[in-house]
Amino acid sequence: MAMSKWIGRPAIALLVALAASSAFAQNAGSLRGTITDQQGAVLPGAAVVLTNEATKATRQVVTDAKGGYFFAALLPGNYTISVELSGFKGKTTRGIRISPNDTRGYDVTMEIGGQSEKIEVTALPTRAPWRASATSRGPTPPRATPSTAYAGTTS
Repeated sequence: MAMSKWIGRPAIALLVALAASSAFAQNAGSLRGTITDQQGAVLPGAAVVLTNEATKATRQVVTDAKGGYFFAALLPGNYTISVELSGFKGKTTRGIRISPNDTRGYDVTMEIGGQSEKIEVTALPTRAPWRASATSRGPTPPRATPSTAYAGTTS
């Protein structure tokens, strides 16, 4: 009896682990594609970054000798894919939908371009920090000072 308990408990634990992993695999999707230039030539060595738009989790791969990439075991949801390769303009696409049990194909065509600059834009607050004036009927905007308008210049 002691021997059956010793074998039985690990066997049950193994069955639970296998059931959980197969349940995840049944709901997971995947994404594959090929990265090419405008003439259709494959682009090996391109960095492909996939970001889950809900969780912000990212995964990265590098395209193979045939310009191919593959992401397996993706949770269902919307993803953003970004592709970069030296000598080409970076390309980002949002809203790629991954469904359960689905392998989605998404090919990317890159445009030849020089070194690109990345610009980060920070949104302004929706309301300006104005204060109400006792003599006006509406808010009074803060006043700009001339020193900030010409900072760093000499006369």
